[in-house]
Amino acid sequence: MQTNTSKEDFQQFLKNSDNRLTKKLNTTLQKINDEEEIESQFTNDDILIFDQRREKRISGESKTYNWEQAKSIVVPKENRL
Repeated sequence: MQTNTSKEDFQQFLKNSDNRLTKKLNTTLQKINDEEEIESQFTNDDILIFDQRREKRISGESKTYNWEQAKSIVVPKENRL
C-alpha cells in the first residue's frame, strides 16, 4: 500500500530527526496510528454487512425509526417516562 509505505517512510524520517518539532509530529503520528488500529477491529465481512444494511436503509427496503417510535416498541407503556 502506498499510504502505509509513505507513512512508514515519514515516521522513519521523524525518528531519525533531532528537531523538537519533528519529534512532536512523530508522537502525534504514533497516537493516530494507535487509534487506527483500534478503529479497524471490524472484519471485512462486518463491513460488508454494514454496507448492505446501509443500502437497504437508503433504498427504503428497511424501516427506520425516530427515538419516540423506537422507545414505544422497546419500552413497555407502564415503564415509559
